[in-house]
Amino acid sequence: ASGYIAISQVYCNIGVSYSDEPRVEICEGSYSFRREFTFVNWCDPSENFIYDQYVKIKDFTGPEFEDIDDVVISTSPFSCMANYTIPVPTIVDGNGCSSATATSYTLTQDGSFIGTGNILDGDLVTLPIGTYRLLICAEDACGNETTCDQIITIVDESAPVLTCAPDITVSCDEDRMPSATGEATATDNCSDTGNITMT
Repeated sequence: ASGYIAISQVYCNIGVSYSDEPRVEICEGSYSFRREFTFVNWCDPSENFIYDQYVKIKDFTGPEFEDIDDVVISTSPFSCMANYTIPVPTIVDGNGCSSATATSYTLTQDGSFIGTGNILDGDLVTLPIGTYRLLICAEDACGNETTCDQIITIVDESAPVLTCAPDITVSCDEDRMPSATGEATATDNCSDTGNITMT
């Protein structure tokens, strides 16, 4: 770019022009350049001079996360564990200057380290009942980083499995108590089955 700068009329003998040197790319959406100002004294050209201004246009804003919500997941009906696929969130650049992507994750429980990895791998983790913190990192093309937390809660929402005793025919003088005719049994994936109530 180049041009002239309007000067107050009280300085009627002064003229100022400028020109920009080619940009130097720093990173995507960021660059620097030298702007050269030429000051001209039309009454005394010996007082003319040049002033250099160095301008840097830099991306200082980190990425932003979309569609990351806390989740509650039930354990499997067959074990007291739950499988969870580490999500790949939608990432947008905070100011639209450069591209951005999710980079890594760290999984902890009550401050204790569970695991880490590349977010783009779509890792599958197996977790017991509890509450976990998933820290996801994102970075843009200029090295600005942002983190986002997701709370993962694993609960047991699988009902016990009840197995009833088979039908049976007994004589009127035989023992008709469940211990003799057969009792129902129950199993649960995460806990003791508790009491079985007959009505």
